Amino acid sequence: MESKCDELLEKFLQYHQNRGHSARTLETYREILQDFLKESDPSKVGIRELDNYIGIYSYLSINTRNLKTSCLRSFFKWLNLYEYRKDNPSEKLFTIKREGVGEVKYILDEDFKKIITKTKSRDRLMFSLGYKCGLRLSEILGLTKDCLLKDIRALKIHGKGSKIRIIPVPDILWRELSEYYTNLESLGTNGKAHLFITRNGKPMNKTAFYSIWRTRMKRLGFSYSPHALRHGCATRWLRKGANIREVQELLGHSSISTTQLYTHIVTSQLRELVNRGE
Repeated sequence: MESKCDELLEKFLQYHQNRGHSARTLETYREILQDFLKESDPSKVGIRELDNYIGIYSYLSINTRNLKTSCLRSFFKWLNLYEYRKDNPSEKLFTIKREGVGEVKYILDEDFKKIITKTKSRDRLMFSLGYKCGLRLSEILGLTKDCLLKDIRALKIHGKGSKIRIIPVPDILWRELSEYYTNLESLGTNGKAHLFITRNGKPMNKTAFYSIWRTRMKRLGFSYSPHALRHGCATRWLRKGANIREVQELLGHSSISTTQLYTHIVTSQLRELVNRGE
């Protein structure tokens, strides 16, 4: 079944490439469907199996789960269109509605300390770059050794839309990162090599990261999504007195309205705090 699934996946991706979809979209589709097809036969699954598959990722953000849903719907629509299946079980697979500001879930400092306790250096650094520096998961996984700006102890981040920003790294985290970098250098990899790699030496991808993250969340009994690391970072910066424009620049938001989402979190918490005194 594996070779047949691989063939279907490549045909599906070629179909979307011909329709002009970006390389980034194609790579996202590939990661999602490779994960799905490992355990599922696309010729046999029904809506119950699809619902269960999305349900496994309840710890992820609504955006991420909806992206998986959208990908599956596109895949099964294509299977039906080209008569690989006579029906389309994904027609009843619905996206999740947002609940407004309350949907933003950020990691508490005490929980983050538990998350990084007794973890591998690689995993601790990936988690810390999200929580301490506000990096997106794609930005963390996209880091190469030439992103390390040693002279100023900062990272050169290639963000959305080919935008580049410079992110200062806290001193303690920089020392850990430098030590990790030195160990990588001893392996003889070149400056373009990815900082974070799997046990078989391949660049860490989202599927591998999610597997690590899911195992960690299950062990601790938490339900955070990886993006909650970035939410937690933004909240910490605002609490410590950073203004909204500074946070916008550090997070790489193109619109201030996106960053203002976090001010609601801080304001809500401050309101709870002052009300306790009544």
